[in-house]
Amino acid sequence: KSGDTEATSSDPVIESVDVEAASEETTEADTEPAVSEEGTEAEGDTGAPADEAVEIEAPKDGLVSIIPAADRINDAIAYLSTGDPQQAQVAIELLSSIETGSDPVPEVPYNIGVASLSLGKLDEAKKAFLEATEMDPTFAAAWYNLGTLSEREGDLQKAYDIYNSGLLHKETSLDLTSGKINVLRKMKEYDRAIAEAKEALKANANNVGAYNAIEIGR
Repeated sequence: KSGDTEATSSDPVIESVDVEAASEETTEADTEPAVSEEGTEAEGDTGAPADEAVEIEAPKDGLVSIIPAADRINDAIAYLSTGDPQQAQVAIELLSSIETGSDPVPEVPYNIGVASLSLGKLDEAKKAFLEATEMDPTFAAAWYNLGTLSEREGDLQKAYDIYNSGLLHKETSLDLTSGKINVLRKMKEYDRAIAEAKEALKANANNVGAYNAIEIGR
């Protein structure tokens, strides 16, 4: 996504990815809901939570204790994928029934957050995404959604702080980097946005969001 337009809120995107990709970049919604593909890097403006149902695979190393969690998470994703609010509520109830013992499964609260967003329950969604980051601080998707929710509420400084917090744990996240830079643009701190974009490019020369920020600032 490139161009000079500021970020705007949009409807959720539902995407299923496996557990190994759960801590990687999320894909942002454009002006219309769409199903995005795993591995697609975010480019351009933020402002809409990347409502992605995150799938978990059954373990391959004999850790049978979380296999039921994997099955229930994937069943919940099937309910969420229908786009039916009643099914989203069923998904929340199913996910809430999961007990993983001493092994935290951040995909559980994350997907509760996805379902809560689809029901317009923003406070519950924020609580769930925050819980996911506490279970796995490298879960960039959860940090990203927390940041975009703050943007929706008009608290740009808080959104910037959230993106930065996520980057402390997942410094390679292109979504979080783009989110941070785009928030600075919204705050009309263009010089700072360009400076931070250049720093981001030093760490990752393929950071599309950072390139866009520099081009827009010229």
